[in-house]
Amino acid sequence: MTGVWEIVKIHECREAGLSKAATANRLSKDRGTVAKYWDGTKLPLQKPTYQRPTKIDPYKEYIIARLEKW
Repeated sequence: MTGVWEIVKIHECREAGLSKAATANRLSKDRGTVAKYWDGTKLPLQKPTYQRPTKIDPYKEYIIARLEKW
């Protein structure tokens, strides 16, 4: 997986005037990966996380109330 720092390094190499192939060789990445992030339009986004309800959710208030009473 290509992290944010690798993408930053790809952009730095581009700004330094290196070609995509030279950047791929320097960073030990595939030329396709370098080409993918060369323009900066495709940045990896974190997938949204989904919180599934647990089995105890309907009983939480009751349990907390009983613990406070105790």
